[in-house]
Amino acid sequence: ANRIRNGRFDLVQQRGETVSYQLDRNNGPNHLHGGLDGFGNRIWEGEIVGNTVRFTLISPDGDQGYPSAIRVIAEYSLLRFEAEPGAKLCLTMRASHLPDETKSTPIALAQHSYFNLASHSYNVGILDHNLCLPNIEGFTPVDNSL
Repeated sequence: ANRIRNGRFDLVQQRGETVSYQLDRNNGPNHLHGGLDGFGNRIWEGEIVGNTVRFTLISPDGDQGYPSAIRVIAEYSLLRFEAEPGAKLCLTMRASHLPDETKSTPIALAQHSYFNLASHSYNVGILDHNLCLPNIEGFTPVDNSL
């Protein structure tokens, strides 16, 4: 999530060497959301597991200029609690290296979907929902150029 200034970053790999990477500049001078063919433009594999829909995407080494082969999983679960009206939608996202992958890579998964969990029959909008981010460890600060 967020932009990479000038579409360029340096990364120290496991052996200690620093490698520079140049990515697409698809947001003015910056790189945004994985580039011209970011994950949001891909067809993901989907499967239903209980009350969860799991989407999986494999990103090979060099995809969009990024090092490392990774597996990305996004799981949407719809949960209902008897003590509360309506339902809760839980999204879990994670990325992991594929077996035998040794390169590091930067990744910050984000989503921009909005769901009306009260259903269309209620006069409730997105601003009436509460967002809970219980596992957030931080955020990326930006300046006016990003």
